[in-house]
Amino acid sequence: MANIELCNVSKIYENHNCVVKDFNLSIKDKEFVIFVGPSGCGKSTTLRMIAGLEEISDGELWIDGKLCNYTEPGDRGLSMVFQNYALYPNMNVFDNMAFSLKIRNIPKNEIKQKVEQVAKILEIEQLLKRRPKELSGGQRQRVAIGSAIVRNPKAFLMDEPLSNLDAKLRAQMRIELAKIHKELGTTIIYVTHDQTEAMTLGTRIVVMKKGEIQQADTPTNLYQCPANVFVAGFIGSPAMNFFPAYVGQLAGKAFLHLDNNVNGTVLTPVKKIERILKNAYLGKKVIVGIRPEDIYEYEDAKERGFDVSMNVIEAVVDAREMLGSEVILHFEFPEGNFAARVGAENQNYPGDAVKLYFDVEKLHIFDKETEKNILFIL
Repeated sequence: MANIELCNVSKIYENHNCVVKDFNLSIKDKEFVIFVGPSGCGKSTTLRMIAGLEEISDGELWIDGKLCNYTEPGDRGLSMVFQNYALYPNMNVFDNMAFSLKIRNIPKNEIKQKVEQVAKILEIEQLLKRRPKELSGGQRQRVAIGSAIVRNPKAFLMDEPLSNLDAKLRAQMRIELAKIHKELGTTIIYVTHDQTEAMTLGTRIVVMKKGEIQQADTPTNLYQCPANVFVAGFIGSPAMNFFPAYVGQLAGKAFLHLDNNVNGTVLTPVKKIERILKNAYLGKKVIVGIRPEDIYEYEDAKERGFDVSMNVIEAVVDAREMLGSEVILHFEFPEGNFAARVGAENQNYPGDAVKLYFDVEKLHIFDKETEKNILFIL
C-alpha cells in the first residue's frame, strides 16, 4: 500500500491566487485521512495535486519514498473516486469495473475473478449486467468505488463521493466505506465538507481554512482539544458556543467574567486553566468556548451532583428544536446567543427564563488576539 508525504506543498495560480499554502502532512499506510473544511479552503485542490490532476507550484510530494511531483497520474498507483461517479453510460456495470484492467491487458479470467470478488464485497453482484442509467445513486457510487478497488491501487483518493446522495443513502454508504477500509486495509484520502462524514469515517482529520492546515488530529482530539476558534466552531453540531470574557482576580485566584467587566457573570476555571490565566491573562480579554452538551439546566445539574453555587447564568429561550431523542434550546444572552443540548423530556419553550449551569471542567479558553486555544500556545 502507500505512505504519502506532502512537504511544504503550495498551489498558486497565474493570477497569484494561493489556494494551498505550505501544506505539510505525512499519511501512513492504511490510514483513513479526511480533508475537511468550508468551500474554497483548498481541500479538493490538495487531493488533485496528490492525484497528479493539478501541478504542484512549490514543495514536494513523496509516495512510498519516491518523489512524484512530475510523475504522470497513471503512474502514481492511485485510484480516484469522483463526486459525479464517472461511469461510462454505454457500458454495463461489469465492463465499467473491468475497464482499467482491460486496457492493461490483464487476462480475461483474472478480470472476471477480480470484478466478481469486488462486486461481492460491495453487494452489487446482481447488478453486473445493468447499465448506469438503471441504477440508483447509491448503486452508481458503489460501482465507481468498485472500479477503483479492482485496480488494487496503493491508495484511494475520494473527492466528496457521497455528496450527491440523500441523507439516508449517505448514512448507509458511510457504513459501507468504513467496512471497505477495514476489509481492504488500504490507504484512503477523502475530501468532504460534511463534518459528520469526517468524524465517523476518519482515523485522522485535517481541518483546512484558506489553504492552510488548522489542525490534523484524531476525531476525538479535534472535538475535545480544538487548536483554535475555527476548529472548535467547525467541528460539532450544534457548534461550540463562544462568549467574550474578561479575566479578573479575587482572593488570589483568576476568574472569568462573561460580559468583559468585573460585575459580569462569573465562571470559575479549573486549576490548570486558572494557573495559565493568572500567569498570562490577568486583566485581559479572552474567548470562552463551551459545547451545547456541557450546559445543564440548574435542577438537572444539582441532580447530577454538580456544585451549582457558581457558574450559573439565567437566559431566555429564543428557539426550540425537537430532534426526537434530544432537544436543542437556543438562548438570548447579552454576551451572544448560544445553544444547549438537553433531554427529550425538556419542557422549556420560547420566552421561558431558564437557569443554566456551565460545566467548567469542559470550558475552552482562546486567546482574544490569535484565537488559539491557550493550552496550545503556552
